Amino acid sequence: KIQVEEKEDDTEESSSEEEEEKLPRRESLRPKRKRTRDVINEDDPIPEPEDEETRKAREKERRRRLKRGAEEEEEIDAEELERLKAELDEKRQIIATVKCKPWKMEKKIEVL
Repeated sequence: KIQVEEKEDDTEESSSEEEEEKLPRRESLRPKRKRTRDVINEDDPIPEPEDEETRKAREKERRRRLKRGAEEEEEIDAEELERLKAELDEKRQIIATVKCKPWKMEKKIEVL
């Protein structure tokens, strides 16, 4: 008798599981977003498999561009650098003095 009762319990559980599977799932109320990162446009050409030479050439070009960008930034004259430092010090001084004033934020922003 005990074995028969256990079998009946098993069938009841399995039938409730089957009912759950048949029920339609409720969709989320949040708006669905399109994942642009993963979206592949049909018009896009199929990417060709990249061989070792192509990859190395691309990395070399990238490094060259990065190095060139760094070189361009270093071309500031000494006079220009001194002028920029002086401007920065002036602005820091103004900010420090305005910060200590017991004014409302609106007036502080106007002064700055």
